[in-house]
Amino acid sequence: MRSPRFAPFAFACAALVFYPAATKALEPPNGETVVIGSAGEVIRLRSDFIAPGDQRSFPSIVGTLENELLFSARNYGSAIDPSLWTVTGDVVSPVAIANNQPLEPIVYQPSAAYAGKLYFNSGSRLSTRQAWQYDGSVAEPATDLGLSWFQDTIEFQGKLYLERYYTSQEVLVFDGSQAQGITLPAGLREVEFLYADDQRMLLSARDSTYGNELWQYDGDQFEHLLDLNPGTDSAYYSDIVAFDGALYFTASVDGIPNLWRLEQDGATQLSPTGVSATSLTVYDGELYFVSGIESGTSLWRLDGDSVEEVWRAHAEGFGFVSNLTVFNGLLYSLSNDAVHGEEIWAWDGQAARLVADLNAGPAGIMGGDPFDLQMTQLGNQLFFIPGTGAVGGELWSLTPVPEPSAVWLGILGLTAAVAGRQGIKQAGQAA
Repeated sequence: MRSPRFAPFAFACAALVFYPAATKALEPPNGETVVIGSAGEVIRLRSDFIAPGDQRSFPSIVGTLENELLFSARNYGSAIDPSLWTVTGDVVSPVAIANNQPLEPIVYQPSAAYAGKLYFNSGSRLSTRQAWQYDGSVAEPATDLGLSWFQDTIEFQGKLYLERYYTSQEVLVFDGSQAQGITLPAGLREVEFLYADDQRMLLSARDSTYGNELWQYDGDQFEHLLDLNPGTDSAYYSDIVAFDGALYFTASVDGIPNLWRLEQDGATQLSPTGVSATSLTVYDGELYFVSGIESGTSLWRLDGDSVEEVWRAHAEGFGFVSNLTVFNGLLYSLSNDAVHGEEIWAWDGQAARLVADLNAGPAGIMGGDPFDLQMTQLGNQLFFIPGTGAVGGELWSLTPVPEPSAVWLGILGLTAAVAGRQGIKQAGQAA
């Protein structure tokens, strides 16, 4: 990071074109944008030089492999567009693609890091979607998986389980060298992996007897576990997490996802009727979740066998809390209040603060919708992708430990070190 300035400056980014087959690491250009958060966080624009100027890189985070973050981005004018890139520490590098094979324009989640490789999907149409793999140096089609592409993955008992996309009826198990199918109970379909420990895997699945309910698999046999909506009606399970010696999950009995605890002989509903529960997240020894309210969503917490609301970002009007992510001892979220629109906030267990007003004004960084910010932690950085405004369509990172220049900027009351694009709204004021 450069020495601090006494006022924001704007520098034009050079119109650079990088070819993904190259392996040379790329340093951010002199026009890198650096924003200082309300507690000294260093927030950097990472992908502006890939599609510089008024163009957007439109990145998508693929996943992480050891100390690398892999993402795709538009690379206008390149032989391969979109292209793959990695961030390692503070260095952004292009990824070599085997035989310069072009990627399809969209890289899809989920991804899975397994046996030293990162597996992911790419493709804009069903007929062209394909499973890929990245080994830390080269990306290439993942022919060893034995499928065109996958919808869901989970690691269980040292092996990677994959659901073949579009059939929702075939599950493969991969040991790092070859994949083979496993036999599902007759009529079982729409499999979704939810949780795994050393003893069992939990999954939701549908059949003609129970509807969509909870099943378990021990590596040999499948067993029906819960039928919260008796008969062929479905409960639609999600968000299974281990907390305080038990498993908690969400399931919909009357069309609303409620918070439940798995018991030896069934399950106990913990959130009252009308209080929904999504995004179960364990933070600082507490179980948090997001619940719908009359004016959006708010942050809630489990308190024994009951639940309590702990924070509304917008106390008087429509607002929401979403994208819960634990990082560096704080619970981060994408939330909006009456002034700032959708921005990143941090909850410390007692109160929330605005981290930075990246897109000043009521529009926020997501244009009024709680879309997926793709918050992804890697080492001491939290990566995210705003969706709109002058900061949208690019990859950003947040580093919580202040750098020396950031400390000086905080002391001087300045909000940014350098502006990298014309029209960027600088931020960092406390809420």
